[in-house]
Amino acid sequence: TQKTYTYTIDLKLDKIAELKPEVEEKKYLSEAEFEIYDKPSTIRDRKVIATITTDDLGQALYSSLGAGTYYLKETKSPEGYNKLREEIVIEVTATCDEFGTITWSVEDKTANGLIHAQIGEKEETSIPEVKLQVENTEGFKLPVTGGIGTIIFAIIGISIMTTAVICLKKK
Repeated sequence: TQKTYTYTIDLKLDKIAELKPEVEEKKYLSEAEFEIYDKPSTIRDRKVIATITTDDLGQALYSSLGAGTYYLKETKSPEGYNKLREEIVIEVTATCDEFGTITWSVEDKTANGLIHAQIGEKEETSIPEVKLQVENTEGFKLPVTGGIGTIIFAIIGISIMTTAVICLKKK
């Protein structure tokens, strides 16, 4: 009898607002949604492994991530923020030494500077996990239009046009 062991690691994703020099504290973003894909032989063969959504603390967790290349696609961004244009690509590797000790590593293959991946340990246990921090840029804000000024100008304009029509009728 042969036994096959499959070793997995957790993925902990933190969704934060873009880090700026003038802001010292991180702002965690909820309701971001990601789909996780594995590396397919062709794009057509791609299948969603899981869909994860960030909670009120801006965190999402996926268990059972094995060694391999994974693609994360943001399908829904938090309100007021832009969705990531490109996919996040991470490569997770596991090496086993002669004593059976497994060493995990992760490499971020995304080149946009908003993704930070590292191997860390869960706070409550010493089990390793992939910690992925994803920054989000704020969306484009349109100027505020309307308000009380529009109503006042409309009333004045209608009054002037009414006066002009009355003057033309009298002539």
